[in-house]
Amino acid sequence: DSRSLVLSCVSFVLTYLMGCGTMSGNTATAAVQPLGIIWEQSVDQHALLKRDVLSILSCIAQAVGPELSTHLHPIALPMLDVAVDPEQRNDNLFLVEDALGLWLSLVRLSPNYSESLGALFPRVQSLLEEDLEHVKVLLMITECYILLGGATFLNLYPTALQSVLIHTVGHVRPRGAAYAFLVLEALMRAYPVEGGQLLLHAGVLGTMLKSCTSFYNEDDHSEPDRVISLYLTTLSRALIASNGIVDS
Repeated sequence: DSRSLVLSCVSFVLTYLMGCGTMSGNTATAAVQPLGIIWEQSVDQHALLKRDVLSILSCIAQAVGPELSTHLHPIALPMLDVAVDPEQRNDNLFLVEDALGLWLSLVRLSPNYSESLGALFPRVQSLLEEDLEHVKVLLMITECYILLGGATFLNLYPTALQSVLIHTVGHVRPRGAAYAFLVLEALMRAYPVEGGQLLLHAGVLGTMLKSCTSFYNEDDHSEPDRVISLYLTTLSRALIASNGIVDS
């Protein structure tokens, strides 16, 4: 109980300092230092403390900004890997939401792509293969990886990225489709040729084309027009980059 109270107090203090814009590097370091030990010792009835640890790390990342947020990677990334590990899903289910919030903050703030950050990406695939409960934040994370990692990321994790799109395009509600489009737009704007081929081999172009055909034929179960417009935009980018891609 005392540890929980201390962590809550630390969280409130950090939130206050962040709001005032007075968070210093020394303060952040002092707050981070004991978190690794607390995480390791938070088992059984104390497991809920891990959620406080993730929340504090997220707060610190937002406060210190891009330049210093990478200093959190050595402690935060292994924690995230455990928190979203599908093999430990039953034990860590209560951590997933906070873990994804921290993950999104770190990848958004990171000024450079690193392999340690990239190595975490297959967890996005694993989570989406389980269910679509966290599809919004997972697609936002995916967009950030494309923008941050560029060609290096695409070359290292094409299969995982394809799986993310296979599990979302055509399988989410219109609001979810808007977030899937963020991923498609990031991919096709930066790498129209390579992105088009990736979508083709994943079958995603075919899925979008079938949906557009269904909408044109006024089928009862066709997707709404706002989703079709997103598909047509992606198909147009693919065709401009490689005009024979749909034929194949």
